[in-house]
Amino acid sequence: MIARRHCLLALGAALTGCASAPVPPARPAGSELEASPPWPPEFVKQPPSGAGRLLRLQPERSRLRVYVFRAGSLARLGHNHVIAVPRFEGWLWWPERIEGPAALEDVRGALRLPWEDIELDAPAERAAAGAAFASPLDEAAVAATRANLLGPRGVDAQRHPALRLELLALRGEPPRLAARVRWQRGPQQHESDVALRLSGEADAPRLAGSLVLRHSELGLQPFALPGGLLAVQDEVLLEFELQAGPGA
Repeated sequence: MIARRHCLLALGAALTGCASAPVPPARPAGSELEASPPWPPEFVKQPPSGAGRLLRLQPERSRLRVYVFRAGSLARLGHNHVIAVPRFEGWLWWPERIEGPAALEDVRGALRLPWEDIELDAPAERAAAGAAFASPLDEAAVAATRANLLGPRGVDAQRHPALRLELLALRGEPPRLAARVRWQRGPQQHESDVALRLSGEADAPRLAGSLVLRHSELGLQPFALPGGLLAVQDEVLLEFELQAGPGA
């Protein structure tokens, strides 16, 4: 029983941040600011010319979830994890009207997800995620998982306090859009394509979609016990509905 308990707590290191990565050498103070672009992004301070409006993403009307999956020959002893992101910052420069693909050329967007604000394995979230996530986790196990996620062998939140997302290009025609985005965790960057579905009003667009993101794409190594008996899949699933609206 003791051995099994240790295995389960070890598996708790497996999250988007249940990642295991070599501890990097210490950096001088302020290096996080040097490694990341300024916030808020430039298009917020100096909006593009043309017919458009600056909108703010509204966390209270949005939904963002990350699902992390167990692996290994003893995966039955581990747990899947669900991460909710109830607080974040984000901006959109959005056209006043979308009439044809050309209207999307000037769209800008940026999102900042502070690691400290995540909610990990909340009972209601686990129940809502389905049977594969429904097994209860005690508070000590959740706390251990969170500590591993945020620590230097995980996402290293002290040095890299937020995950950044930048919208590079938007194609397609409403309601079906294709976005090219750039992820950034400190100096680590990765670009990916995301399918989006647009709904809402012109001054309050809602963008929904999902994508697969890998630990390795963010410079992280998925947690694994020796021999791979218990491990975390490299792939994590991100599902979101982002509501934008007027905001100062």
